[in-house]
Amino acid sequence: MTCLENSVLPLKTLALLVQHYERLGEFGKAEDALFTMIETEPKHSGLLDFGIAFYHRLQTKSDASLITGNLPRSELEAG
Repeated sequence: MTCLENSVLPLKTLALLVQHYERLGEFGKAEDALFTMIETEPKHSGLLDFGIAFYHRLQTKSDASLITGNLPRSELEAG
């Protein structure tokens, strides 16, 4: 198994990773990938809309679903 923890992934790959984790219900990991995107390309104009859409989608999830996905509502709202 290869570890990519110290590798910088392309922005497009990170965006796909956010979507993948979101579909799996791993919301904390999805948010981590989103933050990595922002750290990697802080001036990218489309990231703000991408992030806002991500948080809006998660706001529709139940509290139980968010907790299971490791992103409680209090952390979601802080994001």
